[in-house]
Amino acid sequence: MSTSGVWSAIASQPQPHERLDHSPLALVAAQVHFEDVGDVSRQDARALQNVLGRQAWPEIQGQQLLVGVIGPTGIGQQPPRLAWQIAQPDRTKVVSLNPDSVAMETGSYAGWQDYSQNLTKLIAAVADVIAPTQVRRVGLRYVNQITLPDGHETWDGLIPDHVLGLAAKDSPVAQAIWATEQRVALKVDDEIQCIFRHGLFSDTEGSKKYLLDYDIYRESQRGFDVTEISQTANALHERVWLLFRATVTEDLFKYFS
Repeated sequence: MSTSGVWSAIASQPQPHERLDHSPLALVAAQVHFEDVGDVSRQDARALQNVLGRQAWPEIQGQQLLVGVIGPTGIGQQPPRLAWQIAQPDRTKVVSLNPDSVAMETGSYAGWQDYSQNLTKLIAAVADVIAPTQVRRVGLRYVNQITLPDGHETWDGLIPDHVLGLAAKDSPVAQAIWATEQRVALKVDDEIQCIFRHGLFSDTEGSKKYLLDYDIYRESQRGFDVTEISQTANALHERVWLLFRATVTEDLFKYFS
């Protein structure tokens, strides 16, 4: 089956969006890469903060970026460059402004409607203050850390066998496995790709966990247009939701909701 055929098979299954009362999300991030605009000054960062709203985003902090270069004598370093973090009071959302990108991450995800509104406002602020002319990459990342529900000894019936692989119950080595880690590169369509990382592990307290980490992105150069970038983010979100539903069982999804 072709790539488009595989994706059509996933997308053809109706999966309406639902708010999850027991969401396993540990981190959500969005990043927009553009051409290198040169050094980003404190004045630039303050201007971006003002557009976002200093009352909602009062914290600002500079950071040094160390850039390594490979030359004839080995690996060297260019002079450090400034980057900036702008954060909400409780750091529920943090914006990172670099010379060639802007990102927004949160560990307290309140749903796509809230997140996308803040993201669109950020992109518009970057267009106004930094004024890049090109966008080169738009990406979303959803990191889920799932705790094994009570009453279950293994992940069988919660994570599909095709995802569990050697850790599935029918595997001859399943009983010997105490951790797994896999990185899968997915071509979602002609423009969108996803790096899917997953595996089982135990945290420092010994609780059994499963990681589902989706890094989905569109990598192509085009003009920096706020509306188009926002539409791309929406398309990425639609696809990552379908990927999430395809990599958990219905029983586990019901547990989340």
